[in-house]
Amino acid sequence: MCCNVNQYYRSCCDFYLERRNKCVGRNKQLFAKYVLTTMVSSVLSSIYVSVDGIFIGQAVGDNGLTAVNIIWPIEAIATSLARGIGIGGAICMSTLFGKDDKENAYQFRANAICMLLSVYLFMAVVIRNLYPFLLVFFGATKGTEIYRMSEDYTRLYVTGCLFQILGVGFQPFLRNANKPIQAMLYQITGCITNIILDYIFVIKWNWEVKGAGLATIIGQSFVCILVLTTFFRDKADPLRWDQFRLKGKKMLDIISYSITPTGLNMSNSVIIIFYNRVCLLYGGVTAAAAYSVVNYSYAAGTLFVNGIGEGIQPLISFNYGKKDETAVKEYMKLAKKVILVIGVGITVIFLATRNYVGVLFGASEDANTIVAQAIILSAFMFPLKGFVRLYMSSFNAIGRNLNSNLLVYSEALVFTPLALMILPKFFGMDGIWISFTAVQIILMIIAAAFGKKFKDLL
Repeated sequence: MCCNVNQYYRSCCDFYLERRNKCVGRNKQLFAKYVLTTMVSSVLSSIYVSVDGIFIGQAVGDNGLTAVNIIWPIEAIATSLARGIGIGGAICMSTLFGKDDKENAYQFRANAICMLLSVYLFMAVVIRNLYPFLLVFFGATKGTEIYRMSEDYTRLYVTGCLFQILGVGFQPFLRNANKPIQAMLYQITGCITNIILDYIFVIKWNWEVKGAGLATIIGQSFVCILVLTTFFRDKADPLRWDQFRLKGKKMLDIISYSITPTGLNMSNSVIIIFYNRVCLLYGGVTAAAAYSVVNYSYAAGTLFVNGIGEGIQPLISFNYGKKDETAVKEYMKLAKKVILVIGVGITVIFLATRNYVGVLFGASEDANTIVAQAIILSAFMFPLKGFVRLYMSSFNAIGRNLNSNLLVYSEALVFTPLALMILPKFFGMDGIWISFTAVQIILMIIAAAFGKKFKDLL
């Protein structure tokens, strides 16, 4: 009898372990599928901007680099709102998928699309009338060459940004509908188009900054058309016209979940404004051009580590809705390991290539010297930034929006301006670059403190 009980016990344990191993293996496969494709898509998104900077720097020089950095916040207003609405709606959709409530899930997607259209109206009407004031506020001076190039780009962009808004906003829904590979392939298509047109418009035809803006709009139009076609032709997750019934409660839910990702993207624009002004104060146009190079080159690395947190968001939301805490913990553990490896790798790459980054962007010799020093003092931020972004996305995915919002908005509105007020007074220009890492250390401490409250989940 005892022998039979032991055999039964061992068989149960073997069955549990086999099932558990299969579950862990499946989780790793899903993690790789979602995270790797999202990381690639995120990097491709940054390449739109970085490639513009490279071609403009080669064709126009420091003035062009400074102009592109000044107008970045205007473009970021559109992309931040679009990405925020897309991610917010996709979180609601994934959570309902986990609860097997597909009809309401699809209505969230349709309501989010309507909200994306309203973002374009905001850009085409409000920002189009306010941009002369905004360009001056961001650091341009009327009557200068920098202001002229900034104005040329902005007028073109606010007219044609509909495709970028829809393309960026649709990406999270593709991933959450189990189509992360398609999302990545569409981004590759848009990116290649953008690079080719940048070369033609900026280098061959000498259309300066406005040529880069037109290349971006056309590249994103390809992405938008591909995504829309996929949605309407998809038999498993169809987008139907009868789903487009505006629901106030659903839109409010989308907004509540979109505050963090919108702020996450928008905060970089606010941070750019602070850095532009401090660089102009301490080092003039040369320092501002150097910061533009650092900002553009860091964009790819930052979005690469950001892509890890954004990539597991559908998995976290789905399993949280399904009440599978074990899977949530497994995904978080995998994400932390990947962030550490990739964050350190990105830091090493930048340190090794620091003397060549400015040359790639066409910066002057003086600006390139500043870039190399800036990278030495700031490149160690990448692993820290990856962990902070992971917690931001994860808190948001499980509905802990207060914690994620505090992390997002304190970075741009509290810790960055404080660091830029204090550190340059003691270290001069070096203090500007030290602030990159100093701010992430503070945020990492806060994120870790928040994380202790949710050990059962994160």
